[in-house]
Amino acid sequence: MPWNKLLTGLVLPLLIGVAFTGYIVIGAKHAATKVTAFCESVEEGAPIAGLPERAKQEGLGVHDFPVRDGKGVLIFEDGVLLARHTCTIEHREGRVTHKEKSFMD
Repeated sequence: MPWNKLLTGLVLPLLIGVAFTGYIVIGAKHAATKVTAFCESVEEGAPIAGLPERAKQEGLGVHDFPVRDGKGVLIFEDGVLLARHTCTIEHREGRVTHKEKSFMD
């Protein structure tokens, strides 16, 4: 009987905590690798045509904000609960004008 209480009261929550932490760490590392590779592959001055489709094929989330005053923003992201990696691309007249990778925790 005491072993059952020890198992359910101490060991089981510990194992769940370790598994959850591993999920977050591995997921964040994988997301960082994907987003970094995608962001580095985009050159300033390059056309934005096809970028959202390519990002979706690579498993990234895509947020396309409307063009205002000739300027638009695309955000590509991936991550897990508490760790999101993003690549923000600003564009004007269909060409990349600026790119920036960031991390939100």
